[in-house]
Amino acid sequence: MQPQSGYVAQVIRAAVDVLPIALGLLMASAPLVMVSMALVIRRSVGAGWSFLLGWILGLAIVCGVVVAVADLVSIAGDTGTVGGVVGVVVGVILLGLGVWKWYGAWRNPNKGDVASWYESIERMRGSTVFAFGIGMAALNPKNLFLAVAAGVAVAEATDNIGAQVVGIVVFVLVGSIGVAAPTVATQLAGDRAGPTLARVDEVITRYNSVIVGAVLIILGAVVTTNGIDALLAS
Repeated sequence: MQPQSGYVAQVIRAAVDVLPIALGLLMASAPLVMVSMALVIRRSVGAGWSFLLGWILGLAIVCGVVVAVADLVSIAGDTGTVGGVVGVVVGVILLGLGVWKWYGAWRNPNKGDVASWYESIERMRGSTVFAFGIGMAALNPKNLFLAVAAGVAVAEATDNIGAQVVGIVVFVLVGSIGVAAPTVATQLAGDRAGPTLARVDEVITRYNSVIVGAVLIILGAVVTTNGIDALLAS
């Protein structure tokens, strides 16, 4: 991690470096947009908020832990090798997940990705919905590795704690826009949001695997390239 001339420069670098991964998470979390919509439609807006808060907390925990570990490694004297290795590993995994998504869409073009979520949502209690949100952010492989990649990007961008916090916030907020949209829309517009949510649900259901697969492949290539660059520079 290279020192910057000022705090503002470090904040900007952290935000800019993590933004592509946050946008990737925004698009890759399409199935969870459907889960969020199902919660506000089948349960209540409160259930949607519980899921959203759990999701945000899960992302923040994973990204924050990765940044903290990277800082400890940097203090120990290794500024590039570990981050580069992690970047390459995470990038290859994201590539593999993207290819697997496309392969699944090709083999089963009519198969829905979130049918199991819909079947279980009505039975979830408030605390279960909150825990479910944390699990989808911190334990789902696709979202977990995107959060790890974001943490590495923030740690590599700056060693200033304040700037790192801003980078984590940018990742969490931008990456959560899609998951938050159904709950926020229903909170503000009530039943008027129903038709729009139904159209979004139809589009996501039809093109989800292709969109998510493409995003993961592109991000995987970018993260892998950045990891290789870090290894060559270390």
